[in-house]
Amino acid sequence: MQRWIVIGGVVLFLLLGGGAFGFYQYRQNKVDQSYLPIPFNPEATEAQKQDSIKNVREHLLTDKILDVVAKDCGAKDFWKLASDADALAEVKKRAFVESATDTNQAGLKYPSMRIGFRGKRKEFSMLSKLAERWGKDLRFEQKSRTDDF
Repeated sequence: MQRWIVIGGVVLFLLLGGGAFGFYQYRQNKVDQSYLPIPFNPEATEAQKQDSIKNVREHLLTDKILDVVAKDCGAKDFWKLASDADALAEVKKRAFVESATDTNQAGLKYPSMRIGFRGKRKEFSMLSKLAERWGKDLRFEQKSRTDDF
């Protein structure tokens, strides 16, 4: 009788442990993304927003910039790819530039442009590194405050 209780306990432990591990693996393989939200001027028209997104895509989605980003972040080693060309293809496949509405810390919504990378949840550290590094290649001309006077 005691033997059956022990066997039942072991089976129950294995079932619950396997279920928890399966749920954890399921969650880690869900689709995730890491991006930098760049706010638009609230008074900008939709055409101006689309034009800005087009210009950023032309500037940032080049092989030259993405190759440097991939090498700086170690994408080839992280994804265990054979060559730098494969790493560039993988980074290029995951990169995105899109228009969206984000929420700030006060809960207010604002129009923004998202530049970042898509992947799996377990790759979030690499996706964040890639997005941060890619954001450094984006430069805006800022108007000086003295121009208004």
